[in-house]
Amino acid sequence: MNILQDPGEKPSTYLHRLQLALNLALRRGGAAPAEVDKHLLKQFYRGRWDNSLLSALQIEQKKSNPPSFADLLLLLRTEEDRQLAKASRMKKHIGPTRQRGQLQLQSAWACGESKEKSEVSLSVIEDLGRQIASLQSQLTYFMAQKKTKGTDNRGAAGKSPGKVQNLVSANTDMLKQTKKKQTSRPRPWYCFNCGEDGHIAPVCTDKANPALVAEKRKQLEEKQHRWETQNSLTLPLND
Repeated sequence: MNILQDPGEKPSTYLHRLQLALNLALRRGGAAPAEVDKHLLKQFYRGRWDNSLLSALQIEQKKSNPPSFADLLLLLRTEEDRQLAKASRMKKHIGPTRQRGQLQLQSAWACGESKEKSEVSLSVIEDLGRQIASLQSQLTYFMAQKKTKGTDNRGAAGKSPGKVQNLVSANTDMLKQTKKKQTSRPRPWYCFNCGEDGHIAPVCTDKANPALVAEKRKQLEEKQHRWETQNSLTLPLND
């Protein structure tokens, strides 16, 4: 009575296990020989899990006149073969249909992807066209400005070449001095992550220390303020 059908086990295999256990109980006196078929059918009906097979074979109607083990086994195997053949036909029929559906889905996906790529390509081309037009406009403007400046410089050189040359030299010296002063402006000497000296944040392996970083930043700002006060740049007005 403790023998139940295992998940995935065929009904015929389950019936065969029941028959072996029932024969053992019969030899030990646990069942009468005249009630063997009744006990076999009762336990098969109680321990099964496939209700569709029971309905197809009308097992419940056979309780009053239970079939023998051989007859019941023949019924089960016949029904199992019929269901197996039906499943095989369904698989053959559904397989090509599912394959066609997958092919149609793949084709639709490919078309959608191609359309999306085409739209992206057109968008990129239009964007590049706008950028090229903007660059051409800027180039035309710069060429016109350069041409105008060249005409003005030639006119100034024809009138007073010495004055123009002195002005260019003065401007060049002033730019050199400004660049030199800007390079000597105090720069950060500490790590932006831990605040320690001697390395930078991208290669820092220490724990972050926001308090120390804030203190070093305050010192840097004070140094830069003092430097700007001492090295304030005053550009001379052009005559």
